[in-house]
Amino acid sequence: MLMQELSEAEYFLKKFHSLYPGATSSSFAHGQTLCGISSYERLLKVIPESEQPITVLDLACGDGFLLQRLAERQQARLCLVGVDLSPEELDAAQARLVSAAVVLYCARAQALPLSDASVDFVLCHLALMLMDGVREVVASVHRVLKPGGVFSAVVVGEFQRGDAYEAFVQLLKNYLSEVNTRGPRLGDPLTFSEQGLRSLFSAGTGFVEPIWIEDFVIRLDAPRNKVWEMLSLMYDVVLLSDEAKVRLEAEFISAMGMLERADGSVPCSMGLRQITCTRL
Repeated sequence: MLMQELSEAEYFLKKFHSLYPGATSSSFAHGQTLCGISSYERLLKVIPESEQPITVLDLACGDGFLLQRLAERQQARLCLVGVDLSPEELDAAQARLVSAAVVLYCARAQALPLSDASVDFVLCHLALMLMDGVREVVASVHRVLKPGGVFSAVVVGEFQRGDAYEAFVQLLKNYLSEVNTRGPRLGDPLTFSEQGLRSLFSAGTGFVEPIWIEDFVIRLDAPRNKVWEMLSLMYDVVLLSDEAKVRLEAEFISAMGMLERADGSVPCSMGLRQITCTRL
């Protein structure tokens, strides 16, 4: 089946991930919430450790980090499926999952190449809020889920202030303003608010109400050069010239001296949000 022509935003995301496969997992795999778990582990908790047959789809699976964690459970009747827009991310996932029984597809979330009512759980880590045609995505997820199947996603939540992330965002805005450039708009505003999410996953779209939503903060504290490595993988950074990136790095590293702790780390936090809902 031929993939539908990509939108401007999808083309931008595909190009970015061809250059930086694994960017999301390298940034967030080691971040921790106040409970001491990562944002990936919050999604892992949704999947029961059961002897019953379970099919899990990782939507926008990237380099397969979440699928690998599920495969490590060695549940005999756990069937794993990954879908991503980027061939390079899927190549990385295939290499990571070489010893696991996982099926990978290169496809758009709006047109999942899976049979109706064939999946028990759909997981999605920091991707739903980037997707064009989010109502089509929701319909596609609903179609492949079995009745009573569960969708759970981690998306961007409330902006956190007063640490490295806020400083970086402000500096990046200044640099983008200098060159008067901006990337394509990513995602639908509905995915950035609790009210919008509740409207997307409602009885009207085939999900049990009320859906479960919880805000949390992920701590990404690290030495300032490591924080730079992580934040420099934000999408809009690729819009800068190499010279501008060098200047941005130097200015950011210098600014972080004011926040550096005795152990050499600087505080860096992001507000995230987890949504979990059940198909009618």
